[in-house]
Amino acid sequence: MEQSPVSSGQGCCLPNEIWSIIVDYALRMPHQFRWELWQRYRPVNRLFKEVTEDYYIEKYLKNTHLDIDCPNYFNIGPDVPELTENYCFDGWVDDTKQMAILRSSLTCGDRGSTAQSLTIADLIDDQLSAFTERGYHPCMAMIVGDGATDMLPMDLSCQSTASDRYFVFNWREYFCTLFEELRRVDIYHSVLRRCPNLVQLAWKLDHQAPEEGDELATEYDVVFGGDEVEVLQKLVGAAQTPLVGQDGRLLDFRRMRRRRLGIKSGQVEDATCGPSSILLDRFERLDEELVAQKLHLISLDFSDGSSRGLQW
Repeated sequence: MEQSPVSSGQGCCLPNEIWSIIVDYALRMPHQFRWELWQRYRPVNRLFKEVTEDYYIEKYLKNTHLDIDCPNYFNIGPDVPELTENYCFDGWVDDTKQMAILRSSLTCGDRGSTAQSLTIADLIDDQLSAFTERGYHPCMAMIVGDGATDMLPMDLSCQSTASDRYFVFNWREYFCTLFEELRRVDIYHSVLRRCPNLVQLAWKLDHQAPEEGDELATEYDVVFGGDEVEVLQKLVGAAQTPLVGQDGRLLDFRRMRRRRLGIKSGQVEDATCGPSSILLDRFERLDEELVAQKLHLISLDFSDGSSRGLQW
């Protein structure tokens, strides 16, 4: 009977059959944070790593989309199709399953062209190439499972042929970053004791009046309905801070995240020892309103607020 060592100080071993039972139970435990299996159980041993990764592939990676939505900066008339594309998970680059592929269902010929004989893909490429920051793009958002985020894979790369376009990225590295940031979100909300999901609240404010006994409405005495200004005022009241976007995400947390990831990727210097530079301040606050609007619109595309309304 094959045994697998445990990463513990005692160095004890259990048969793989026992580990299989443990990991199967761990995957089905209720009320777990989405990051918990990946962060806590995946490093236990090889079996936990394999089973946990298979679980996250099925639950999250296969439901991952890259959403591209470019403003029409080119004044090329009202009949031009929207500069949007959606790329879905489409397998692996090779048998190592290290690099995942996101591929559009459209071929280059399907994308159409303008009166100036520019394909829609050309117009999209022009705007995508104008911004080269690693891990972020104002025209892109990742939809992962039940939520959307402006956090992109640091190594996201566009590949193209005469008839095909697709993106590749190291999905394990991306999930490590994504679920670590998600863990920070949960801890941040827990410490500050703020509304646990303002993203869902923003969805509800745009869609419906609260039902009797609605937990969010009861706890924060939120009156639903009204125009955009009123909605934002209600979000501010629920968040207990004016630093909240129309999508319900806390701006102070987003700024800390952008600084943290910018330092990690080497794009900005660590200014913790002194006052922030103008460049770092700009980096932290880049496109806040545009990103908030984009993420909010993604959540509004779905009729069920419990879906796509969770915060990454």
